[in-house]
Amino acid sequence: EEFSDWKWGITPYYRLFFGKQAALGFFVEGNATLLGYEDYDYIYDQVTMTGMSIEENKITSGFGLAVGGKFKTSRDVVVEVYGGIGRVLGDGSYESYPRFGINIGKRF
Repeated sequence: EEFSDWKWGITPYYRLFFGKQAALGFFVEGNATLLGYEDYDYIYDQVTMTGMSIEENKITSGFGLAVGGKFKTSRDVVVEVYGGIGRVLGDGSYESYPRFGINIGKRF
C-alpha cells in the first residue's frame, strides 16, 4: 500500500488451542516478527539554505499476542478469525504492529 512504509514482514507464531479437537476452537497466539520498512529523514543545511530528503531501508523486530478462533463445518471447510497487536523493539519509526486476519480453507 502507498500509505504504509512497511515493505515486508516475517511473523512466526505459536498457538495454544482450547478445544476438544486438535487445532480447532478458540486460541491464544504468541508471535514474533521481523519487519523491513523505509525510514525518511530530512536534512536542512543552513549555510546553503537547501534541504534534502534521505530514504533509508531499515529492519526491526518485535513480539505480540493475538486471540481468535478456528472452526470446521461438517464438509471440512475451516474458517479462522484472529486479531491482536505486537510491540516493536528498538528506536525505529514504529511502536506497534497489527496482527489480524480471516482465513478460509479446506481440511484434508
